[in-house]
Amino acid sequence: MTSIGPEHDRQTGYEDVPYKFDDSDPVIRRRVRVIVGELYYRQFYILWALTVAYYLLVVVRDIVSAPADVALWLHVSNATVLTSLALTYIFERVGKIGAANIYLAPIPTALAMVINVYLHVILTGDVNTIARGLLVIMAFSVVSMLPWVFWLLAGFATISHICIAYEVMGPESTTMIGVGIGALMVSYGGFVVRYNSIREQARLNLLNQERAEKLEQLARAKDEFIANMSHELRTPLTGLMGMVDLLDKADLRNEERHYLNTAKTSAETLRIVIDDILSLSKLGAGKLALKVEPFDLNLLLSEVAEMMAVGATNKGVGLALKLPPEPLPILIADQSRLRQILFNLLGNAVKFTNEGQVVLAAEEMGVSENNLTIRLSVEDTGVGIAAHDLERLFNRFEQADSSSTREQAGTGLGLAICRELADLMGTRIEVESKLGAGSRFWFDLTVGISDEKPKPGRASKDDPRSVQTLLEMPFKVLVAEDNPVNQMLIKKLTSAGNWLPVFVSDGKQALEASADQKFDFILMDIQMPVMNGEVAASAIRTGDNPNKTTPIFALTANCLPEDVERYLSLGMTDSIAKPIKFDEFYQTIAKHLAI
Repeated sequence: MTSIGPEHDRQTGYEDVPYKFDDSDPVIRRRVRVIVGELYYRQFYILWALTVAYYLLVVVRDIVSAPADVALWLHVSNATVLTSLALTYIFERVGKIGAANIYLAPIPTALAMVINVYLHVILTGDVNTIARGLLVIMAFSVVSMLPWVFWLLAGFATISHICIAYEVMGPESTTMIGVGIGALMVSYGGFVVRYNSIREQARLNLLNQERAEKLEQLARAKDEFIANMSHELRTPLTGLMGMVDLLDKADLRNEERHYLNTAKTSAETLRIVIDDILSLSKLGAGKLALKVEPFDLNLLLSEVAEMMAVGATNKGVGLALKLPPEPLPILIADQSRLRQILFNLLGNAVKFTNEGQVVLAAEEMGVSENNLTIRLSVEDTGVGIAAHDLERLFNRFEQADSSSTREQAGTGLGLAICRELADLMGTRIEVESKLGAGSRFWFDLTVGISDEKPKPGRASKDDPRSVQTLLEMPFKVLVAEDNPVNQMLIKKLTSAGNWLPVFVSDGKQALEASADQKFDFILMDIQMPVMNGEVAASAIRTGDNPNKTTPIFALTANCLPEDVERYLSLGMTDSIAKPIKFDEFYQTIAKHLAI
């Protein structure tokens, strides 16, 4: 291959491309041939149609003007070429001819064409027909994909041209023979230019494939790193927050309780940061999918407002919820992501408001037979945002006040996640604000209207009596958890009642323990050595395991909706997020056990 040169590669951004293929490598050679074949393959129907059209004209001409004594032979020869073209088309349509072997497709037809041309010369004695042979030689610069194919076809055509010209014209054939050789040289020049151009495209395509593969590998590595880091951070955080919650139940002095509350707040802040980074990673990789289902927006808004009410009350800030006069219908959307957006917006409003009030509002903007457009807004009387800061407000790791002396802490990820989630849901968050006069964030969301009743949410309040009854039951529990601190925490949680826990440290041990005895339910960590929780749960659900129908609860740091869906698809009953919250731990178990 002829290289275009390093200067061209530097200008086009391909300076890291090898200037030549390593043709000694059969893998590279095969990949290049396929890429080149794909480029030729795009021209298959054009060349095929032109050849068919030309030979139909030849057939018509022979029917009209061919001498009667040789017409049969000419018709047979024409029919042979057309048959070859027909077979080529059929083989392509049934998949026998593709990018990998397209270089072989023109060979039989081209050889038949050469024989056909010079058969016309011999049988009709028409010297002018030799010019058709010159055109065929020239055409091989286009239809040949590989050098050996070109020399096979062009060589055969040129030798045939020389022999037939000498046979028909005798000593006067010198000029015609020279023209034939000239046609071969011109054809070869055209082939070289075209071949090198195609090879250069193949080179760049090969590079792009390799780059795409590397980017895919990097993306997978990043996802694995984020997932592993999330697990590695959440695991000790689970132990930390669990021990803090246990201490919170102890009889502490006021000063000690103050220190404990500070530690609890710091741990919760760290958990939120970890969640934000994981969500942002999923969004950036395009791997965060919406889970669309019927839900009650009235209930969702009430829950979000209720969650933020305590923080607002502690700051002396009013929190109001404004709903439409008529109850909203059951809607169809991803309520988990919608809750995440509203919680972030409302949380920011409370955080940056020191006096006055924060209002969470819903307003119908339009309704059709099957869809409702609703405007959701959060308005506050807080510090406001300067006009020049609004443009970068939704950038990752950006805050309106990014100075080292800013009053409010944060990573600057919340609004970036809200904007990207809103984009994923087909809407856009807008903001209007005035420094010192508060802010208003809103977005218009078009969602479907459902006749179905919403499924009970995970956040629904359970009867405290069912939790108390749960603790009094003499349950035998299999706990698969490899972290010693988390084992200690779960032991404390299970010892609050009459449960008998059996601890194992990996999925293989859990599978073996479940095969030996019956349990009332199983707590299964997901990321464990030897065998992970997903594989273990799937194995328990198959075969003759005595715990085939036993409730299995995933204990996991990976608790995004798509992760939970995967656990449920493997036969798990539900999931409990790490860091473990005591109330949620008991309520989730109570919800699925007959007590």
